[in-house]
Amino acid sequence: MDSAEVRYEVNDSVATITMNRPQRRNAVSKSFMKELAEVLGTAAADDDVRVVILTGCGGYFNVGADLASPPETRGLSRISKDRDRHHVLDGSRCVELLHRMPKVTIAAINGACAGAGLGLALATDLRYAADIAKFNTAFLTAGISGDMAAVWFASQVAAPQKVRELFLVPQKFTAAQALEWNLLNDVVPADALASHVTRVAQQISAFAPLAVRHMKANLNDALLSPLSEYLPREVDRVVDSAHTEDSVEAARAFLEKRAPKFTGR
Repeated sequence: MDSAEVRYEVNDSVATITMNRPQRRNAVSKSFMKELAEVLGTAAADDDVRVVILTGCGGYFNVGADLASPPETRGLSRISKDRDRHHVLDGSRCVELLHRMPKVTIAAINGACAGAGLGLALATDLRYAADIAKFNTAFLTAGISGDMAAVWFASQVAAPQKVRELFLVPQKFTAAQALEWNLLNDVVPADALASHVTRVAQQISAFAPLAVRHMKANLNDALLSPLSEYLPREVDRVVDSAHTEDSVEAARAFLEKRAPKFTGR
């Protein structure tokens, strides 16, 4: 499925969503954010999809707000607060879907990543960047306080003092620095990024689907839930996943010294 500004394709249970505004460095517009939210919703609801990859085209990931576009097409038009609130809510829906959908989400950060684009990247479960990728926490530079939960997601993975510095003193930084600050899982050569992320996605998609969904739920709950609330949920999930044909197949394959064949049941 292709649209003007977002491309969507599924191969072997892996969905790839490509932000497709190369002439604007994949910057955020009103129509783009609405389309992205719709495509992410499609991926979240598709039972055949187990892993979702988010990337950009034209050598860019996403540079955030499109400040050079006409006000009526911008995400934040500054024409109407109600209009802008609806747009920002579309963006909030995107990052919430990336974070909460019952599929593993992976960012393949192939180039410039700034502002709202950084929020999209940080919302994914796993983040891999090309060694040439550049980042920018540009919200205050644009005279805005930030959106796309970029501050919230960064605060889950990086040291608090570093997060405060990054967003209170907007700055550009390299992929190597982003890795050092725990914003990324790994940095790979630019020409190897797509194949690296595809391998990771295929490895995850080969696991029992329900077990993966429950593992992601565990990881999300572990961020904020006290242990007393987390444990009952974990118990329910492990029992639920154990009572599947896939769990029986995993045990049988281990004993027979072969790779398991999971069916999602």
